[in-house]
Amino acid sequence: MTLALIVPVHNDADGLSVLLQRAAELDCFDQVVIVDDASDIPLSESDLPESLRDRSLLLRSDESGGAGHARNRALEVVDTESLLFFDSDDLLTGELPCLWRELQGRAFDFCLFKHHDSRVLERDGWGQMPVDNMLWRLAGVSAGGLRVPDSAARPCLAETANYPWNKIYRTGFLRENRLKFSEIPVHNDIAVHWDSFSCAENILVSDRVAAIHFVRPGGQRLTNRRSRDRLRVFEPLRHAAEGIRDRQGAQSPLMLALIRFSFGLMNWVRGNIPEKIRGEYDRRAAGFIDCLLDEGRALDWLNRRDPVLCLKILLMQAQGRGIA
Repeated sequence: MTLALIVPVHNDADGLSVLLQRAAELDCFDQVVIVDDASDIPLSESDLPESLRDRSLLLRSDESGGAGHARNRALEVVDTESLLFFDSDDLLTGELPCLWRELQGRAFDFCLFKHHDSRVLERDGWGQMPVDNMLWRLAGVSAGGLRVPDSAARPCLAETANYPWNKIYRTGFLRENRLKFSEIPVHNDIAVHWDSFSCAENILVSDRVAAIHFVRPGGQRLTNRRSRDRLRVFEPLRHAAEGIRDRQGAQSPLMLALIRFSFGLMNWVRGNIPEKIRGEYDRRAAGFIDCLLDEGRALDWLNRRDPVLCLKILLMQAQGRGIA
C-alpha cells in the first residue's frame, strides 16, 4: 500500500516548510503533491526538504482557485493507492505512521481519525472540540483502536467537523465515485465530506490523534472570512442533500444527520456575516430548507424523528420568508 500527501498552499511557505519537515521525519509518504495556489512568491524545489524532492510533485496555478480547486487538481495526478489531504498551517503527529501501519492490508474507502484542536489547548486540554468528542462517543467509537463503525454510528460521525484532513482516502474510491471538492472561496470541504459518507461501503475509524489543527483569530484562514462569500454555503449543502437523497433516501438517518449539521452551520454563518447581508442570507436559507425537507414531503418524518429540530428549522424558514 502506498500513501500520498496532498497540500494546497497560498502564501504560506513558512508553514509548508514546517509541515514538510515533519512529513520527512515521519517517513510514511510515497508521494507528496504540493499545489501552489498562485502565491505572490512562487514556491520552488528549494522550499522542499531534500529527502522528499525525489518523490514530490510541485504544481503551480497562475490564478488563485482556492483550496478546493488545488485539491481537485492534485487528485488528478496522484499515483498512490491512498492519500491524505492536508493544510500547510496544520501539523502531523507521530500517531500517523502508527495508523498507517495498522491500515496495511485492510480494505477501506476512507479511514476517519481524531485530531487535536488548538482551541482545546487554550483551555489546558487535548483533543477535539467538545461537540466532536460527543459525536464520537454517541457513535461508540471514541476509544478502542482501529475499528469498523456500524450503520448506526456512521450518521453521528458524519456530523463531525467537515474537515478534509482527518481522513485517509483510498484514491480509487474518490475517482470511481467522481468525488470532488467544491471550487468556491469557503466551505469547499462540505460536499466531499458528505459524499464520502453517502457513497462509502467500507469505513474505518481510529481514535489515534494524527493531526493538530490550529485555529487563530485574524490572518488568512477561511474560518475568519466574513464576506459575501459565506452566502455560497448553500451550494455544497444542497449538493450533499441531493447526493444523500439519491444514494440513501430522503428520510434516511444520514439525511437527518445532514439536517442537524446544516442547522448548526447556518446559525454559525449567520452570526459571522455583516448585518447588511443577513436578509439575503435568511432568504437563501429558507430556500435551502425547502430542499432539505424535499418541499415539505419530509416534514412529518422530521417531526417524528426530532420535533425540537423540526420546530427550529421551521422558525428559521419563516424568518427567511419574513413571517417570523
